Formats: sequence, structure tokens, C-alpha cells
Amino acid sequence: MNKMKALLWREYMLGRKKILFSLIAFAMTTVLGWLALISIKHGNLETALKNVDGEFPGMTKVLDELLYYAAMYVPAFMSIMMTDENGAVSSDLKSGWKLFGRTLPVTAAESLGAKYILKVISIAAVFLVNMGNFAVVSLLADKEITAFHVNALLLLINISLLSGLVKDAVLYRAKTEKETFFAEIASIAVFVILCIPYFRRLNRNVSGIAANDNLQSLFKMMGVMADDMKRIFPFMLPAMLVLMAGGYFLHLMIVRRAEK
Repeated sequence: MNKMKALLWREYMLGRKKILFSLIAFAMTTVLGWLALISIKHGNLETALKNVDGEFPGMTKVLDELLYYAAMYVPAFMSIMMTDENGAVSSDLKSGWKLFGRTLPVTAAESLGAKYILKVISIAAVFLVNMGNFAVVSLLADKEITAFHVNALLLLINISLLSGLVKDAVLYRAKTEKETFFAEIASIAVFVILCIPYFRRLNRNVSGIAANDNLQSLFKMMGVMADDMKRIFPFMLPAMLVLMAGGYFLHLMIVRRAEK
């Protein structure tokens, strides 16, 4: 137990700067979102949107919806960064700990287990904090939290886990600090591979709508996304468990091979 506490403390100390950055980014984007929603109801943004609506009918509803979702998911994205690899692998390579650590009475399973315990705690904290933000944003916007909002948050977390699985697989195979750069490329590639085909699908669904009808296009896209969320919702939590367990065993196998 004391060994695991020490490993958890080590992981936290190595990643505390990234955690602090994520918390600051989350807090800043959250407050900005709240202020924007207040302003759009009772402040300068309300007047500005009325002027815009006079020139572009329906644009107010489009901007209102975009701001509503931005206030939810921009902070969510910032906070999910906290669940990513905390820089411990890069620090180990730079300091030479990867070789020195083999002389300590700590197995690869224990070292990796500490990383995943911290990841589980981080994911739970991210989910709860974002649900709190969703409640405040919905209150300020006079709207209700729906299953779509929760599903979208779970989907973002799962995409982050998948990206992290690929990124960490590259990291654990790295032998020098320079090689960790390829892990970032692999992480970004996962997002690109997943997002581009889906955006093309959304674009095909609104292809028959007039180019200047932004409001109808937005609601059509949201309808398609809501339907997709309903279909994949039953798989969200199982996928999360599979990604966590699969990531642990895959990375454990890579680390053990690297130690031979």
C-alpha cells in the first residue's frame, strides 16, 4: 500500500504543472462562457445580436446555440486534457529514471497501475466538474440538460482515451526524449482520422439545404448528431472500460518487452 501511495504521489508531482494548466484553462473558459451567456441575455451581446439579426434574419438563434454549446464543450475539452499522459514518460527518459527505476523493487504492473489509477480518478473528477458546469450553463441559457449533452461528454472522454492509448503506446516504446515527439503526432492523427469522415457525413446531410440558411443547417446537424448519440449511448461505458483495460494490458506488454 505504501509503495502504491509513493507511486501515485510521484505521478501527481510529475504531472502537477499540466494539471494546474488544465484547471486554469478550464476555469478561464468556464467563466468566459458564463459571462457571455449573461451578456447575451441582459448585456451588450443582446443588443449586438439584435443588430445582426436585422441584417441576417435567424442569425441570432444560430449564434445563441453556438455560444451555448461553446460554453459547455470548450471547458470540457480543456479539462479532458488533464486525463492525458502527464509527462512522466518524457521526464523519465530525460532524467535517466527509465534505467534507474529497474533497480527498484517496483514492477512494471505496479508502476503502470499507478498511472491508470490516477487516470480513473481524473476522468471521474472531469465528468463531475463538467456536469456542474453544464447545469450552470443550462440555467443561464434557460435550457435543460439532455441525454445528448451527457452522451457528447462521454464521447469526448472516450475519444481522449483512444487517443491516449495510441499516444502512450508510442511513448512507452521510445528510447530517447526526441522520440516522444512522434507520440504527439500519433495522438493528433487519431482525432483527424475520427473527425474528418464524420464531418463529411454531417456535410452530406445538409447538402440539400440552401447555403444561406444557417439556422436550418445547424439544427439539421444537431438532429443528426443527436440520433447518432442515441445509437452509440449503450456502448459508451463499455467502450470506456475496454479502452482503460485494453490500454493497461497493451502498455504493460510494451513496457515489459522494452525492459528485456
